[in-house]
Amino acid sequence: MVSLVLVGFNKLEASEIKASREIIERYLEKMKKKADCKELKIRLKMKKHSKSFIHEIEAKLYAEKIFNAKAIDRNLYKALDSALSKIVSELK
Repeated sequence: MVSLVLVGFNKLEASEIKASREIIERYLEKMKKKADCKELKIRLKMKKHSKSFIHEIEAKLYAEKIFNAKAIDRNLYKALDSALSKIVSELK
């Protein structure tokens, strides 16, 4: 069983959290196929920029070793996708 820790996601609306979890769980399945994963920790930092937000994602996977990835985007889902895909590509 892989432990999933989400930090900073409590600032989002319920629909955004649900969509984020779906993306995370899809990538987590890919990670589990490639490594013995123990914990996935994702930190969200939101910075106000004009009328929108900049989303900064820091992802850390604890497996045989620690894998880190960071992504910044105005679109939360693109930032999540980018950070998690970096970790999956490192596992190959």
